[in-house]
Parts: sequence; C-alpha cells; structure tokens
Amino acid sequence: MPYHQLTSGNSSGQVTGSHNPPSSAHVCAGPAHARKNDRNPAPGSAIHGQAASPSTLGKELKVFSARLAREIQILKAIKPLAKFSGATGNFHTFDIVNSSIDWPKANKRFLKQFGIEQNLYTTQIEPHDWIAETSHSIVRINNILTDLSQDCWMYISNDIFKLKLNKNEVGSSTMPHKVNPIDFENAEGNFGISSALFEFFANKLTKSRHQRDLSDSTVLRNIGLGFGYSSLALSSTNKGLSKITPNFFRSLGKIIRSTMKKDSKSLKNAKAELSGILNAILNKKVCVMGRSIGSAPALDLCKYFSEITCCVIESGYADPIPLVKRRGLKISSITREENALYNNSEKIRLIKCPIFIMHGEVDTLISPEEAKLNYKNVSSQIKILKILKGVGHNDMLMAPNNSYFNSLSSFFAQVVL
Repeated sequence: MPYHQLTSGNSSGQVTGSHNPPSSAHVCAGPAHARKNDRNPAPGSAIHGQAASPSTLGKELKVFSARLAREIQILKAIKPLAKFSGATGNFHTFDIVNSSIDWPKANKRFLKQFGIEQNLYTTQIEPHDWIAETSHSIVRINNILTDLSQDCWMYISNDIFKLKLNKNEVGSSTMPHKVNPIDFENAEGNFGISSALFEFFANKLTKSRHQRDLSDSTVLRNIGLGFGYSSLALSSTNKGLSKITPNFFRSLGKIIRSTMKKDSKSLKNAKAELSGILNAILNKKVCVMGRSIGSAPALDLCKYFSEITCCVIESGYADPIPLVKRRGLKISSITREENALYNNSEKIRLIKCPIFIMHGEVDTLISPEEAKLNYKNVSSQIKILKILKGVGHNDMLMAPNNSYFNSLSSFFAQVVL
C-alpha cells in the first residue's frame, strides 16, 4: 500500500480532528441572540468599502465560525481510498494464487484495519479522486480563514479592534513604538501557499495516461507540504485572535456603555468557539519530516508545536554558513536573528519530541558530519541517528537491504504505533 495513502488519510484526520463543531441550530442561535440583545449602536459595518448599517463584533466572528464548522463536516465525510487489486486492478493475480478466496472482500477487510476504504475500480493506480476532494475542502477552509485574517487586519486598521501590547515583543523592526498585525499577515501568506499546492494536487493527481504514468509519484511526496503550510497559518490565526480586543473607545469618540459588556461577551464566545475548532486541527498524532534544506522548517514546526509526536530529518544540514559557501556565495558570518532562523544545530537543542536523523554515507552536498553534529545537540530523550551505507544526498531510497524504509518503520513503531 503506498505510504501517501496512510499519510494523507491521517493528515485529513489531523485537519478535522476529534472536535465536534456546534450544531447548525447552535451556530444560528448565537448571531440571533447577539442581534436581539445588542440593540444599541455598535461599530459600523462596511459594504463596497463604504460605511453601512451597524453590526456587532461577536456576530461578525460567528459568521466565520459557522462557515468553518460546516466545511469541517464536509471534510470529515471524505473517505480515504486505496487500491489492492493486482497490477492492473483486475484481481486475476490473486485468483491464480488461490481461486477459492473472495479476494475483493478479503482485501476490503484488510484495508479496513487501517481506516481506509477499498476502491474496487482502478487502473494500475488508485485514481486519487478522494485526494482531490480533500484538497478542495482544505482550499475552502484556507479561504475562509484567509477571509477572517483579512477582515481582522482591516478591523485593526480601522481601530475597531486594537492589538494587545506584549512587553517582550518588538512591535515593528523599524518603528518599535507601534504594533503590526503580523500574525494575520503571516496566516494569509501561508494559507495562500497551502491553497496553491492543494489546487495543483487536485488538478494534477486526477489525470494519468492509460493504466498509469509516473508523473503522480513525485507530486504525491509533497502532499505534506500543503498541510504543513496550512498548519503554520492556523497557528498564526490563533495567535492573532488571542491578541485582539474590541476598541469601544472608537465609536463616536466615546464608550458605548450600554453594549460594552454584551459585545465583549459575544466576541469572547465567538473567538473561543473558533479557536476551539482551530486547535482541534492540531489534536491528532503528527510526524513532521524535513529533507535537506527542508529540515529547517521541519525543526521550526517541532519547536513551535509541542503537540507534534515525532520528527524525521533526512539529509539535513547543521550550520548554514558551509551550506551557503558550497553554493558559491561568500559569507563569513550571520546575524543573531539569521542564526536563530537557519542554524539547525542550535534549533535542534529545543526539540523535545522523539527525533530520527537519517543521512547518506557518501553525501557530498551535506556531509554526514553535520548529521552527527545535529544528533549530538538533540536534547530529546528519544533520538536515533542512522547513516545509510552506499548512498548519497538524493538516492537514500535506494539504500541496500531496504534499510531506508526498514529504519523508518522501526522508528515509527517505537514512537507512534
């Protein structure tokens, strides 16, 4: 069974999580309750960029909460599919082995153990339609949350929301006296990258020449990137929501005392509900894998998300300066900020989850010594270093005796299963 069918299925489960979104009645009751109680003037809304009839902050956030809950239900209903019917999907090879067995039923029972449905009608490959459905659903979730991020950005810009000050953060690199809505901006950017990837997956993976071509193979290896960027964006959205508060001093230059408590409660409830759904996305077991330069963002994810179950670093670098020099660039030093971003040998000290470092013995792009340095600096209680014999930077899958896959299976069996 292709590895991506398990990982994509788990990623979908990760995004839907175990959280039960509120019922449609409950979602509709929130805005109705807010409209009934908040009869006095509230911050104005905008249509076509122009001032319009007033609304309430809690109701406006409730819109996003309801949209997100509905889309998560759609995503939950998508079933991962797998092919297990012989080379060309006709079951004849199974029948040759033992014609007394009902192979379609037997194979279906086997796949059920992994929470995966059998696709009975395939070519040499599973057609990937369910991956396209998942991709389109994630794009819609990304778009809903991008819409939320952009609206919050504009609410902040128009003084409807104000950003909480954090004495331990610099508000702006050039103007430290002000605070930027950087979390919503980061979310918007990463949601955009995620959606671009998932739109490509949906368009590409559902097309294959006759029985199959191999153009899907390299694409499938990158599905995790789409989920990774979406997860980063979700974290930024959550962080941004935790930093905003209604600016009740804005309206007509005075406090609207009659609605302050009611609007605050409505906003708080909507934020809590939306944040609960976002947090649920990160509630499943997740393993992060980073290869080569991709080891840097993989370690960043593990550093920022303590919920991550384990980390795999493949052909990763340690110190960025030798890496850049090998690319022909002259550099003697980096700033403290750059070192914090790019120096894997330092970042890896902060990783607490189990970590597995793999490297090719004859890697000429990134020396195995860098893998050894990273391994030395790991502070996690469970850490494993595997130097694969006879392979370099780009051919680790071809390691003798299937040692690449065997090593991964052994690690996962130890920390995940």
